[in-house]
Amino acid sequence: MTYRPEIDGLRAVAVVPVILFHAGVGALAGGFVGVDVFFVISGYLITSIILRERAEGRFSMLRFWERRARRILPALYVVAHSDTSDQVFRRHMISHSGVSDHPEMTPSGAVW
Repeated sequence: MTYRPEIDGLRAVAVVPVILFHAGVGALAGGFVGVDVFFVISGYLITSIILRERAEGRFSMLRFWERRARRILPALYVVAHSDTSDQVFRRHMISHSGVSDHPEMTPSGAVW
């Protein structure tokens, strides 16, 4: 598949409502719509690649999952590591603060 800049543009537009939602912009309470659009675009791209490779007789499920892992796992490791480090730091701060309950100190507590 050749590079299609309009698809990158659509992805960027799909991310904007999500960012605004997380920034607390009240007028955009439907940040999930951006996630849905982003997933549809990604599904289109992945399906296009699979169909092209199948038509060329070179599709491999193993190679497909290897490419997905190479793309997704580095980000997963960074997020998991940073979240774990953040939680360890926050729990350390709570344990040394003299106050036993700080739900706002955790990401889930900040949301709820």
